[in-house]
Amino acid sequence: LWDVSSWDTIKCIFLENGKQSRVIVTTRHQDVAMSSCSSGKGDVHNMKPLSEEDSRKLFNNRIFGPEGVCPPQFLDVSSEILKKCVAIITVASILACQPTRLKDEWEQIQDCLLTSQAPTNSTLTDMMHILDLSYKFLPLYLKACFLYLGSYPEDHEIEKDELVRKLVAEGFVSGQVRRSAWDVAESYLNELVNRSMIQ
Repeated sequence: LWDVSSWDTIKCIFLENGKQSRVIVTTRHQDVAMSSCSSGKGDVHNMKPLSEEDSRKLFNNRIFGPEGVCPPQFLDVSSEILKKCVAIITVASILACQPTRLKDEWEQIQDCLLTSQAPTNSTLTDMMHILDLSYKFLPLYLKACFLYLGSYPEDHEIEKDELVRKLVAEGFVSGQVRRSAWDVAESYLNELVNRSMIQ
């Protein structure tokens, strides 16, 4: 939840009848957290940021698989990326989906992250920059499919088969040798999921 007024609206559906249920509210705002347990029934759990070791483990697992072993030639540049990164899994997804793993590609992403350092140090601004970076590094064929999702309302649940049918029918996807247009469209959606662009 982003504001106290949203909680005030939601809490009306919870009856005060002695039969209790549990509700977990997540927020970045202390006033919302305090408001959600103001009746004395609840606790605020303050999440701690990931440790440097856990951040590195998450980053490496996303790129290099369950073993999560970073090759020596990437150690320096990955350390610099992790220092600047506010969205580890998103950046790791960009790197994991690069068709070839070249050090200069990593350095290009590191440079983009370095230029994003805003004087406000706003988490929202940083996150928007990471999302922009994610989009910028999409191949052209995925950009078209991703932008097509803009025709749906925000947070709308989309039936995969319906979306695949539309992408094929409207010419965003065409068949390839030994692969139907349907299979190609599904692979595009899977790639967007792997890049953490859609859920």
